[in-house]
Amino acid sequence: MTGDCMSRWETMFGDDLTQRLAAIEAVCGHDFPCRDLWLHGLPHLREVALLSGYIASQSGADVESAMVAGFLHDCERKDDGGGNRHAHDSARAAQAILRKHFPHLDTDTICEAIRRHADGEVTDDPIAGALWDADRLTLERLGYRVRRDLLSTAVARRLAQGADH
Repeated sequence: MTGDCMSRWETMFGDDLTQRLAAIEAVCGHDFPCRDLWLHGLPHLREVALLSGYIASQSGADVESAMVAGFLHDCERKDDGGGNRHAHDSARAAQAILRKHFPHLDTDTICEAIRRHADGEVTDDPIAGALWDADRLTLERLGYRVRRDLLSTAVARRLAQGADH
């Protein structure tokens, strides 16, 4: 993977998660508006998908659902700016992708997690928690320190604690 942050997380990902990501990426394709963005491009989608899968695997959530949510969470992002419009656009696009390629997954749960991932909330929902926490754990790439009080899962809080220098 790419970037200093990814090299720290990379050691946690076994072959199972990386193979799942390759399968998800093969089905979803690469033709997303965000694909070439500097901060929110394909490397970010991959990183969040893997972290989401790891968090899910450690907390008893559905790994495939968490990884698909992670891979699609910024898919319709058009720039690296702030706001949550991209989350709503990505949720709409994810709905069609999920219905076509992942009909066995809970489309409503995944799309709601994607829709709200930029709202600065915490949740008890295991899929949303895995996605939101994975995305927040990557904030260091933007120069932000991860706020543990905005992490939804115990797994992510432990990872953030380990990331403190």
